[in-house]
Amino acid sequence: MTLDLMKKTPITPLEEIVRRYPDVPRLIILKADVQRRGVYYTDEAIALLDPARHQTSGTHIFGTRDGVIRLTPESLLLRDGSSIITTPTPLEENPYIVDVLDGAPWLFDDGHALEEVEYWPAPDFYSKTSSSGVLMKNIVSTRPQRLNIFPYRYCTFWNNGKGCAFCDIVAQMKKSGKELKIPARLDPVEVGEVIGEALKEPGRFSAVFLTSGSIVGGARPFDDEIDYYIAILNEVGKNFRTKKFPSQLIGTAFEKNQLQRLYDETGLMSYTANIEVLELTVTMKHPDAMAALLSGKSEITGHLTSPPFMFQELDDKRVRTVLNSYDVLGGPHTFNVITTTKTFHDNNPKTYAAVFAALEEAVAYINKNKRSAAEIYQKASKTKESLEDLIKEISQPSLSYTTTPLNISKFSDFMYKTGTIKTKPNSWKDLFFPNVHGKQGS
Repeated sequence: MTLDLMKKTPITPLEEIVRRYPDVPRLIILKADVQRRGVYYTDEAIALLDPARHQTSGTHIFGTRDGVIRLTPESLLLRDGSSIITTPTPLEENPYIVDVLDGAPWLFDDGHALEEVEYWPAPDFYSKTSSSGVLMKNIVSTRPQRLNIFPYRYCTFWNNGKGCAFCDIVAQMKKSGKELKIPARLDPVEVGEVIGEALKEPGRFSAVFLTSGSIVGGARPFDDEIDYYIAILNEVGKNFRTKKFPSQLIGTAFEKNQLQRLYDETGLMSYTANIEVLELTVTMKHPDAMAALLSGKSEITGHLTSPPFMFQELDDKRVRTVLNSYDVLGGPHTFNVITTTKTFHDNNPKTYAAVFAALEEAVAYINKNKRSAAEIYQKASKTKESLEDLIKEISQPSLSYTTTPLNISKFSDFMYKTGTIKTKPNSWKDLFFPNVHGKQGS
């Protein structure tokens, strides 16, 4: 052993958890915690790794916690025959340690020897090359019982150098492309060739897994990505006797018709949407956000907006509603209010009454004269929208024009809960002057 790991204390941190949860098998607890914390391999543990016999990491589209591409064990085998996919992790992040004890690799934690482990044996096809001369393991990698295909080693959402909040795909791909000579875009025919070679090892693999970076191009967003997956899955499918074969795709949140194509045109059996989580939210003016969204050429993939922009965006067939505030609040709610201070209200009762009367008159006019109201708005705002478009927007069934406060309490309750306001209103009436208290508000 090279690290001073062995201790004589009678109980390990792992055993403390095991005793706390006696109904959970010890090895399950160990596997879950190793996945959570990662592992650190000592030099002596790495010296036991034989690339000719053991499967090594390095081909995955996602990186390691230590950010280093090097030969490390892809998986640790436990004495019950199960495996742990390992993530090399810096020592300062408190990982488990894999070191050597009596000539064999062991898992250590806090100086305690926990379990003897073995390195996962390499598949037979890993030492072979494809028809184009690429190492097969750089085209299709493996995990226990699973063949991994990472066909497209880039992602459109990284075009601005930022990307999704929890993804390191581009950083890892740049490293693997340079250091491991892995093609940035795999040839579907070559993928099918390698899958066929891998399946020659009987009983080793039971499923095919496919994922990659997002491709937004095509007649509709992501059509190019769908076409690429279909080409790959059809080449893979040539190695199976049945049309459908054990397979899973983790991809973009595709449209219904795109998913239908995957089902109808390939042997794919399982799909999971990988929701893109971009780095935080971006504050933009509504017109700018709408322009970015409809361009299809920016990282803006959604827009939390309001009338009229929401209606203008929905006129584009590429745009669909994901969430609306009525769903969140359980029904229609007030969107715009006119506010003033209690001091102004009390000192200027006639002005307040005149403004409110004008507001009610305007609401009544809009409800009875949509076209005329649209004409007035068009002239006053100098908008470039056509009169017919304005009438269409004003007449949307989801909109209502009223001076009755709706679902105001949902907003105030949330603001109190999150600490935005210090005092919780007992009723929506606490937020409005007495002249509207007789309305059926909420």
